[in-house]
Amino acid sequence: MLFLFAANFALAAQSVSGVSVVAKCSSTKPPCPKKQVTHTATYKANGDFVFRGLTVGATYNLYVKNTKRPFATITAKSNTLVGRFNVEFDVTEELSTAANTKVVISGGFELGVNDYGRPVTLIASMLGVTPDVFRQAFSGVTPATNGEPTEAQAGANKTALLSVLAPYGVTNEKLDEVANYYRFNPAKGEKWPQVQATAEAVIENGKVTGVKITNPGVGYAYPPTVVFYGPSGTIAATATVNYTKDFKTNGSIAAITLKSKAKFSNDIVSKNRHDYKIVKLANKQIYYGIITSNTNGIVLEDVFYTQGFVDFSDPTQIAQATQISLVKAGAELDGGTDRKVFSEDSIISIETLKPDSRVYQAISAYNSYSR
Repeated sequence: MLFLFAANFALAAQSVSGVSVVAKCSSTKPPCPKKQVTHTATYKANGDFVFRGLTVGATYNLYVKNTKRPFATITAKSNTLVGRFNVEFDVTEELSTAANTKVVISGGFELGVNDYGRPVTLIASMLGVTPDVFRQAFSGVTPATNGEPTEAQAGANKTALLSVLAPYGVTNEKLDEVANYYRFNPAKGEKWPQVQATAEAVIENGKVTGVKITNPGVGYAYPPTVVFYGPSGTIAATATVNYTKDFKTNGSIAAITLKSKAKFSNDIVSKNRHDYKIVKLANKQIYYGIITSNTNGIVLEDVFYTQGFVDFSDPTQIAQATQISLVKAGAELDGGTDRKVFSEDSIISIETLKPDSRVYQAISAYNSYSR
């Protein structure tokens, strides 16, 4: 018989494989085994931890390995515990040592919807114009529909580009040099020149205080997402991209700074029980609910969340997500609560859920049915 359990922890939404959870017996009745046994389980890809050999009826404190404070306490109903940890943990806690803290830099190589399939920010920087000026220039281009453009089409497109760019000092030769460098065919799996940036966390007194860029990368069209993953939570950071006139440094990471504590005003508190908010977290999990207080953290009630993990900052994942299920918090097998408290540092943004959105309509339908 398996004992299923769900607890409050952030790493399952987007985790670093190998994170370990420890169960330590803390009960007096029934007593813990005379020889105290520490049970350790390692995070799996599906978000589960499995403990075996527990004492039935005994109380266990659950810790992330190398941390001092338990994030949950459970009573074992069988010898085997299957735990899934998929909610939030206070990211103001220390992230242990630098060796256990991983800096993940992702994204930044995607193109915007108005970029005409080109890394506009990179091209514009090399040409010495703003991205909007290059977009204006490219709006007059007629791309070839079948293969390479004819000589006449190429000439017409070049004329359209230079009619806008020439007044900014862009020559035909410079335009060819830059265009050829950043030319790629996505249909063939090609990309423009890109180098992934890397970084390490700076730890002082057990807490993340900064970041050391070990490789600034190159070719970033937009600032990437930066998240610190440690044994006891996540911390978001902001990347600044350096756009230059040198192919070797254009689109490189100039700086990474920890996001300061969010200063959410009282305006974020829901006006009534129909004023649902969208709470987006640093680990990219999204919750929907009624904000009742922001005095000691952000208190969210009547909470809903999406089943499965979809990175809503990634247009490709959104396009491939043909069906996303909405789950009512507290209706899971563990019978938890639909009230959650988040630290401000764990939140990227808070928005109002529009009544005409599909999520709002699904929540309304659920509430109508459940009454």
